[in-house]
Amino acid sequence: CSPGKMAAGRPWRPHFPQLQTLDLLDPNGGYFSIMVVVLNTGKVSQVKTRDGRLTKKGTLAVGDAAKAFMSMTLWGEKTKWIKSVRNGDVVVFENIKVKEFQL
Repeated sequence: CSPGKMAAGRPWRPHFPQLQTLDLLDPNGGYFSIMVVVLNTGKVSQVKTRDGRLTKKGTLAVGDAAKAFMSMTLWGEKTKWIKSVRNGDVVVFENIKVKEFQL
């Protein structure tokens, strides 16, 4: 669909998620949408989970317009996405789970 065209009998409308800044994310958990700049892409590695399964794990360092920074961990199939971004890319993540990582 493009602007002005009909989709299933109704006008097309873009989806804009409600974005949070990194400094306002609750580290005790929750789901949020953020727009960030990729600062660094880490390596993807194979790790063993607490329940003994093998899965892939990768990290991204990101920052936003509020000058807040954080490290994001991507798991499983989502790690393939790390290879498609470069430092400086602006990315929107929707409905990401936020929590502090503990070993």
